[in-house]
Amino acid sequence: MTEPDVIEPMRIDADLWSHRDLLERIVQRWFHIIEEMQDVEIGWEVTLSEKQDNADTALNALNRHLRGLSWIAVLQEGNPFDLIILPEPPRGLGLSNGQTSAIWTIFTFFLTLTGAAWLQLQDSELKLTDIELLAEAFCWFALPISFVLFIGSDLRRRIALRNGVDMGYHIPLAVPFLSPYWPFGLIGFMSQRRMDLIPFRNRYSLAAITLIAPFTLIVSGFAFTLIGYSMTSNTSPHFGSTPTMVEPALLPDFILSLLFSSEEISLRSAWLHPLGLAGITLTTMGWILLLPLPGFPGDRLLSALLNPGEMEEGITQTWLFVGILAAGMYVLLNGGFWPWLLLIGLGVWRRFSPESSAPPFVLNESIGFDESTKNRFAIVMISLLLLGFPGLVPVGDLENWDDGLDTRGWPTDVHFSADELV
Repeated sequence: MTEPDVIEPMRIDADLWSHRDLLERIVQRWFHIIEEMQDVEIGWEVTLSEKQDNADTALNALNRHLRGLSWIAVLQEGNPFDLIILPEPPRGLGLSNGQTSAIWTIFTFFLTLTGAAWLQLQDSELKLTDIELLAEAFCWFALPISFVLFIGSDLRRRIALRNGVDMGYHIPLAVPFLSPYWPFGLIGFMSQRRMDLIPFRNRYSLAAITLIAPFTLIVSGFAFTLIGYSMTSNTSPHFGSTPTMVEPALLPDFILSLLFSSEEISLRSAWLHPLGLAGITLTTMGWILLLPLPGFPGDRLLSALLNPGEMEEGITQTWLFVGILAAGMYVLLNGGFWPWLLLIGLGVWRRFSPESSAPPFVLNESIGFDESTKNRFAIVMISLLLLGFPGLVPVGDLENWDDGLDTRGWPTDVHFSADELV
């Protein structure tokens, strides 16, 4: 080997980089580090570097780089900012497109059976296996509900993708029978992923992603309810037992009162067109989703509207707990509708469950809402809760449905003789 071909030995650095050193060098590309934070494992007090003028843009660029290393950065408000580095939360495996399609297909089939049972209640001579009955239930009850739920789920997914979050489609749940206390069939509308492990860019994206699905359900439910009542006849069907009566939400009820008399609304509610029942179903489910119960979209929306850390404070949790108890007492004193009591019991239990009441994972706490945007979100949420209120007892029996029918003059015994003409 000639002299020029000799390979020079490499120098080995005696100071090996730790994870902290590597992350510190990466952070310095977008932020100027002032000093280390003492109460976290990896964190610094930082300000924006000279090349950066927007904290949100800098944090997003930093996280795009860190996610390739399975880390994620959280920026908290302050002057200077607090920047904390955490291991990236597990994303979890969502359902495949085939599995999701199968769930939605079964869900639509269950709704079809529920709608057919509602129509059968109005005419006991109909059979649940009649093709015409199932076709009517599918077209006017199952299909409208499934379509609106899919649109709400898809809108949420698209808005989430624009904000760097892949949430997938919702999972709808239904029962294939008619319950006298819950004749709606729809019993759930769930996310595929754990919401407390999904990193939201900021509070605005959290509010927008959370609100879109309940908003779609309630507004569409209003429209279907009004159309369904207008399609319902004033002629009573052939009831074989006491009719089940449903009540519209507050806003549709007010609009209907301008078009029909209160007696006519009550009668139509007992043999409501399936599209009207679909509208009440959507409104009720959207209203339930907006309730500030742990794990529900309404609780995450409230967390987004409050100041950072305010939702986790003891005084806030206490007031929410007291509000749930007050609502439970009010429901007990006014009919005791058991689905509402079930929701209240679930809310009380989850309010003190650490996993269920975990706050949303917001990456950038350094910026919040401007007051005008926060007020708009708050007005929409409160308006939907008030105008979409389904009532203390939204389902009941039609009282005195056979009133006015006097059978005292009817014969009790009938005698026939041979060869007698009747």
